[in-house]
Amino acid sequence: MRTNEIRIRVSPGSPLGETMNKMRTWLDRQKIQPREFKTGVDGKGYAFTIAFSNEDEAELFRQQFQVPELTTPVPSGPKPSAT
Repeated sequence: MRTNEIRIRVSPGSPLGETMNKMRTWLDRQKIQPREFKTGVDGKGYAFTIAFSNEDEAELFRQQFQVPELTTPVPSGPKPSAT
């Protein structure tokens, strides 16, 4: 199975809680359950990575939140170990 990941960056000073609430509300209304929802922080602000089960869900989310591009689908499951 493959997943589609979308990354969203929230600039410093932007209302983080409001952004998260908008995403969660929209996902609930669409009855879309992301496969994974990660948050992180770096020098550019907060970042969200949302993984969807299929490209259609990812594309709907991308359009709703005006994410510039859909990232390439990546295989789900365990990552190969580096030896």
